[in-house]
Amino acid sequence: MQSTTKLEAVNAMLSAAAEAPVSTLAGNNGVQVQIALAILDEVSRRLQGDGWTFNKFETTFVRDVNNKIPINADIISLDPLENKYTDKDYTIRDGYLWDVENNTDIFQNDVTLVATIFLDWEDLPFHARDGIMAKAIRIYTDRTVGTASLGQFTRQDEVEAMARFKRTEMQLGDYHILDSENYRRIILRRI
Repeated sequence: MQSTTKLEAVNAMLSAAAEAPVSTLAGNNGVQVQIALAILDEVSRRLQGDGWTFNKFETTFVRDVNNKIPINADIISLDPLENKYTDKDYTIRDGYLWDVENNTDIFQNDVTLVATIFLDWEDLPFHARDGIMAKAIRIYTDRTVGTASLGQFTRQDEVEAMARFKRTEMQLGDYHILDSENYRRIILRRI
């Protein structure tokens, strides 16, 4: 199945609001195209921020010569490893990893964490593009047209697209309640 281009997504948003399609996103295409692009990017950031199979991975962050750990700008969030219970809490400050517990950005060792990264539209899988586009269409029509009957149709399309998105994520992630660290701690009485 061929993935939707960003141009196709913007044109779908414009079409839902009875606006004329555009042939390119480059240059000055008018206010409606800029609004559509802004909403598409906003929805993409929100959805990707939750961390999914396509943008969440385990990685070791390496210290630089100053014992600081630089963090790429495309990293949205950092979490401890899923199979390792820890009280360590990290965040990103000024482009570096920050140890919240010790209130420092200086590290004695490299740190392995689960990173959630922001992907450009072209790097997103089909199911993510589909979900983002459906939600963006609904938001765009709500903000620009505001018709109740149109909102009903776009909401239904969004619900269906998000159901497909989550079903695909469940299949790809092979999630199971028994794989949860919280479940293991309860069963093994390590609450």
